[in-house]
Amino acid sequence: MKMSDIAEKAGVSIATVSRVINEDKNVKDSTREKILKIIEEYDYTPSAIARNLSRKDNNTIGVVVPDISNPYFSEMVEGISEVIDKENLNILIYNTNDKIEKEQKSLQMLLEQRIKGLVITVTSESYEKGKNYLDKFVKEKIPVVLADRDIKYSSMDCVFIDNIGGAYKGVSVLIENDHKDIAIITGPLKSKPGRDRLRGYRNALSENGIEVIDENIYEGDFQMESGYKLGKEILNRKKRPTSVFISNNQMTLGFFKAMNEMKLSTPKDIAVLSFDRVEILDIFDIKLTTVSASVRELGVRSAEMLLEKIRNKDKYISQKMILQTNLDIKGSEKKLS
Repeated sequence: MKMSDIAEKAGVSIATVSRVINEDKNVKDSTREKILKIIEEYDYTPSAIARNLSRKDNNTIGVVVPDISNPYFSEMVEGISEVIDKENLNILIYNTNDKIEKEQKSLQMLLEQRIKGLVITVTSESYEKGKNYLDKFVKEKIPVVLADRDIKYSSMDCVFIDNIGGAYKGVSVLIENDHKDIAIITGPLKSKPGRDRLRGYRNALSENGIEVIDENIYEGDFQMESGYKLGKEILNRKKRPTSVFISNNQMTLGFFKAMNEMKLSTPKDIAVLSFDRVEILDIFDIKLTTVSASVRELGVRSAEMLLEKIRNKDKYISQKMILQTNLDIKGSEKKLS
């Protein structure tokens, strides 16, 4: 039985099954119990997985992500699974909580288990520190594809989103709506997406003759809590910026939590534009303008690239794919005051 079979029987996504296996607390108790019952019924245990992986002819693909509870990575995993399932391969997902120590432990386990190939979104810290660990897979001739995040000095195959161009596109929309005082909540600047989205912000301002003010740059960590805390700082400023560009979905949710507590709304009190869709806001009828790429496609393309690499090990030519972003204009970018 594969993880996708458990998901189908439980009526949930593969990402939800992975959360339960990885002991993530962000799963309803009733759903957790349902999944655990199916796992027990079919003897789908870590030890059983390890026995399968120890065989020379194992057919398991490893997937490592920094935050499976984030809808962004859940959707990416669904895309990977869509491709892997068609090939009748197993998928084993590790969640690192964006901690490099947990990532290295997960990679060591996958290395020992001789997986067929690996798709990984590295932790924020791994841009500087992760190359040596992944080089072990290269030495063992286990194909690797980097998804969404890069590693310094790496020539590994990769599928990324155009973070610089996407941020430039989003900030340009704010400028077109007569905003000049534009704040940004970045991701961690030790991560490439964090730096690239800040670079796109800077480029858009500079090319439109708008000064980049350090006071308007707030470094977050791609987590909801940082969006909330930094949102409070921005919204409580004596001279509040007229708009804010937020670098991912989770921080955008945190920012809206801060706005809600202060009884503020967008675009009336401040214009907001997010990198990544934030679909949960639709429930509250909040019309948010976003710039994003298809994260499902990111997963699909990463898995397809990995399979091509597995099939053509001797003739394979290294690839780098960059997915373009699209704007979804809903009105939150307007300047009303």
